[in-house]
Amino acid sequence: MDYKPSEALYSLIIDKLAYARRFNEVEDLLKRAKNENCRLSDEFFYRLIKMYGNVANHPEKAIETLRNMPSFHCWPSVKTFNYVLNMLVCTRQYEIVHEIYMSASKLGITVDTCCFNILIKGLCQHNRLGAAFALLHELPKQGLEPNATTYSTLMHSLCKNGRLDEAFEVYKRMENEGIDLDTVTFNVLISGLCRQGRVDEGLNLLKEMKLKGCYPNSGTYEALLCGFLGKKQFVKAKDFMEFMPLQDFCVADKNSPIFVNGFVCKDPNLATPEDFFFPGLDMPGNTMNKVGSNVTLVSVAQLPGLNTLGISIARIDFAPNGLNPPHTHPRATEILTVLEGTLCVGFVTSNPDNKLFAKVLNTGDVFVFPEGLIHFQFNPAASSAVVLSGLSSQNPGVITIANAVFGSKPPISDEVLAKAFQLDKSTVDWLQAQFWVNN
Repeated sequence: MDYKPSEALYSLIIDKLAYARRFNEVEDLLKRAKNENCRLSDEFFYRLIKMYGNVANHPEKAIETLRNMPSFHCWPSVKTFNYVLNMLVCTRQYEIVHEIYMSASKLGITVDTCCFNILIKGLCQHNRLGAAFALLHELPKQGLEPNATTYSTLMHSLCKNGRLDEAFEVYKRMENEGIDLDTVTFNVLISGLCRQGRVDEGLNLLKEMKLKGCYPNSGTYEALLCGFLGKKQFVKAKDFMEFMPLQDFCVADKNSPIFVNGFVCKDPNLATPEDFFFPGLDMPGNTMNKVGSNVTLVSVAQLPGLNTLGISIARIDFAPNGLNPPHTHPRATEILTVLEGTLCVGFVTSNPDNKLFAKVLNTGDVFVFPEGLIHFQFNPAASSAVVLSGLSSQNPGVITIANAVFGSKPPISDEVLAKAFQLDKSTVDWLQAQFWVNN
């Protein structure tokens, strides 16, 4: 009897293909599963839709998959339906949100409060507060009740538009309706107060928050701290920082409007396992370039959970005779180990010695490059090489020497470079016209 793959096997293969961005092959597998009448669950489609939304950045395919689920004899859950709605709101495709919402009954979906919360968030983002409040009044007609998220979303939009008094009216309504107040609710109001320079009122609300058994988080303290700094009350800001509790981790909040050297912390209660996870270092990098190497870096930009931890990692692939050109990491020491092949590596010390420390490495060998020093890696062999590199910063930075000197934007004066390198200007002009590869 012919073997038919199970859902588990389809899930495994599609995960690998999706992370490799081979979505045409994903489509082929889905057609095969359909032809074989393979029973696929809502959870399978939920993961696939997330991959289209997050990995492929292809919301149209996510919508198409949601609509096609019944043809696989699988009806979407409200969780899957809400994910698509939220994806559209987050990408501000408001014109499609209503269309998808209206298809709920056709897909067998009974909408819930979370669904309405997503719609309200979209209306608030679109600055249609009147329509958002009208939708709030629709909840009881659907046999649903608003929750803390519903009201916090409305309060956030009111505060953003400077309508703080109305936001506090919503807060009082929550209390009267017996809705449990959460940290997000208080953070919205405290942030609103601090943006208007009413930091003392924000501190009073912090005390009230604690009395109600609701614990502040990094977002609470960040709002108050920014409030002090905004009023140039630096001594108060310093004193306040001494009372801020430490926490286990500081996941990078890439969407925060606060400018700091690095990233501010995301609310720890909103952290997910995905913040500490990165797939893909098993995949070889593309070495089809001028230097024959490829660096796959996993820093805080790719893995938010690295924030403040002072570490990052990279996979470096080398074609035969491939080179990772001379470069520096201004904020990190680097240690690498050869997983496969042979490498000639080295670094140069600072002035005035400029001494070269070089070594030929084989599989299993380890070498370290001190922070800030110019270093390189070269594959002298006729076969490929792979290394794994650790760096002592969540954001090590890289300066490729040739690119920085001859490829800067705008370019460094050819007169400066001609004198610095003892070259004629025509040679400098030729060098500046080349395409310099980044590490």
